[in-house]
Amino acid sequence: YCCGEEDFYLEMLEMFCSQYEEKREEIVSLYESENWKDYAIKVHALKSASRTIGADGLSDCAAKLEQAGKNGDVKYIEENHPILMGLYEECQALIAVCTGAKLEEESPSESEAKDNMAQEIPEEVWQQAMEGLATAFDTFESDAAESIIKELSEYTRHGHSCKELLEKISRCVEDFDFDAAGEELHRLLGEGEIL
Repeated sequence: YCCGEEDFYLEMLEMFCSQYEEKREEIVSLYESENWKDYAIKVHALKSASRTIGADGLSDCAAKLEQAGKNGDVKYIEENHPILMGLYEECQALIAVCTGAKLEEESPSESEAKDNMAQEIPEEVWQQAMEGLATAFDTFESDAAESIIKELSEYTRHGHSCKELLEKISRCVEDFDFDAAGEELHRLLGEGEIL
């Protein structure tokens, strides 16, 4: 869909990610108000956007819900709407990690509240992030590594704060000591009881 243009594809990913909160709220609001006509329209848009970036699983799920909305199949919508929202959230989280999308600035109180409500990181997101860190260390890309670490700090991993788990790695990256960062990453991944 992007004619082999990597930069254009990355722009599409970033746009998809940046619109997540707004689009998600629209879909949830229409679902809760049982406005199935407009729900089908918004889910259709999500279907198309997802297909454009290659998120086929999310797109297929949205397509079925779009049809259910058009047919007034409320039972199907109620059973599958949570699945769609879960896929949408996971896709957005993966894109944020891969592109290093920047989070909006938050006040200390907002940041603390978010820390208290940190979500468990999806396994696929964690694995993708670990691969991204390893690559960043091999290619000495501190910005990429810092972006990934920042995104991960919003999550927990088996009840442990990812921010704390990655604290030593973060310090190594700040010192441009990529060998030490790589060693710390291997040590961290070796702690199977936690990770």
